[in-house]
Amino acid sequence: MNKTKTMILAAMLIIAGKICSEEIITLDLSSPTHPSVIEIDDEKGCWTETYNTEDAYRTIKFGIFDLNHIPGGFGGTDVGGGMSYWDGFTISVNGDSNDYGEPGMSDGWLPHQWGCMAGGGIKTDDNGNPITDQSGKISVEKGIPYLVAYWGYYMEMFGDGEPCLQINFNDGNMYMPLGIYINNHPWPYYGNIHGDGFAGKFDSEGDFFKLTVHGLNEVGEDTGISVEHILAEFKNGELHQNPDWQYVDISSLGAVNGIYFTMETSNEDPVYGPNTAVYFCLDKLSVKSLTDDHIPSRPTGLLADAHESGFNISWNPSTSADGVKGYNVYLGNNSPIFTTNTNYSFQNLNPYTSYKVSVEAISNNDFNSPKASVTVKTTDETPPTIPENLSGETTKYTMTLAWNPSTDNVKVTEYHIFLNGERQKRVSITQCTLTGLDPETSYIVEVEARDDAGNKSEKASIILSTTNGTIIQNLNNIQEKPTKIYNLYGAEVNNQNISNLPKGIYILKYKNIARKIIIQ
Repeated sequence: MNKTKTMILAAMLIIAGKICSEEIITLDLSSPTHPSVIEIDDEKGCWTETYNTEDAYRTIKFGIFDLNHIPGGFGGTDVGGGMSYWDGFTISVNGDSNDYGEPGMSDGWLPHQWGCMAGGGIKTDDNGNPITDQSGKISVEKGIPYLVAYWGYYMEMFGDGEPCLQINFNDGNMYMPLGIYINNHPWPYYGNIHGDGFAGKFDSEGDFFKLTVHGLNEVGEDTGISVEHILAEFKNGELHQNPDWQYVDISSLGAVNGIYFTMETSNEDPVYGPNTAVYFCLDKLSVKSLTDDHIPSRPTGLLADAHESGFNISWNPSTSADGVKGYNVYLGNNSPIFTTNTNYSFQNLNPYTSYKVSVEAISNNDFNSPKASVTVKTTDETPPTIPENLSGETTKYTMTLAWNPSTDNVKVTEYHIFLNGERQKRVSITQCTLTGLDPETSYIVEVEARDDAGNKSEKASIILSTTNGTIIQNLNNIQEKPTKIYNLYGAEVNNQNISNLPKGIYILKYKNIARKIIIQ
């Protein structure tokens, strides 16, 4: 087999405009820096090391851009049973847009994973800008490199959790992503039309296949900001898919240290994930370089004042050479809320619940600062309701209590039982047996409900007197099987066969009635 080689010894970054003035850097797949030689298989039209799991091939570098390739280290031409596996990014010049699938079958796609629906890579002018025709369609050509991305969902979800499809900036600087060109991959494109060995065709209203681009901060964490791009959807009775290269604006990601991609489809398995083939093609990621004074300073002094249904937060103003126009405030993973103030109030939240809040500054040129974050817990000031219908049955030395459950705005966690003002027990259920009492003695019995925040209900109370010790015996007269049997000290006896009980004094409970027996 003949192999052609693309061999570049130094990175040559395509600059859109003048680097000194606009500082825009665009991913150039013809200029690899690691490995310095990208060898293309003539027959397949893809990188010869696509299935190579060696550490040296786990990352592909193009200038400042580091692209994941088989990031989990699992893959190769034989991963068991003659199966092959790869994930992440690989390089292709294939440009094949033919349909190799058929309903219920995917075997035809396995040797043809390297194409793109546009028919080739993006043609550019001398300044690196994509060439378009009069209709605005981007010109393509087979042989021009592009990236094929395969989202290793299962490895990402059940492996170490690291995003599979990452593009990181290897110089440690923050960059402002501007845009990226996306193209449908033939396998999911045709699979959505007539199905394949895993996925059914898209023929129901609301069927969709989408790509999401996420930002990564300076320590590799998700920034919480993302951009969605629809690859396919069945809408108004027909399937909509675009076979051309499409520009996706990702500038809303703000200042980041990298990006990563995930995919979502309406055709998925609840355990094994997407049935739709999770491939797409991409090229020409462009970013704007930033200097430290362009990026707003991280908001400092983030404080929170919580109440039962929300909280107020405040912070110190950020600074930037471009000026600060406002702040994005995040509640958990929700979409950001923009404000020009240095404070914000959240309302209508759940009581006694922890929330993560983050704040980032936005410069007048739309640069994002690193986020400041704090975890805030709302308060709980509402006590549980009083336990109702408190009742009890007594013996000579014990009493068995029962009551209706209390309610609370969050949750009742326990009940405290008092005798003559002194706490005796706390339980999480609505019944309790007290032992070791004095015979023929009256007690003030009180039950108080409490929640997790320590709020106390009003006490329910009754007066109960222990008995004089009259013995109820004659086992032959006991016909009904008791629901519970306790010994004299209130411990439950597991043996429910009365005739087999050893000698002693026992309390037999029949639903809400207690009887005492002596076995001699």
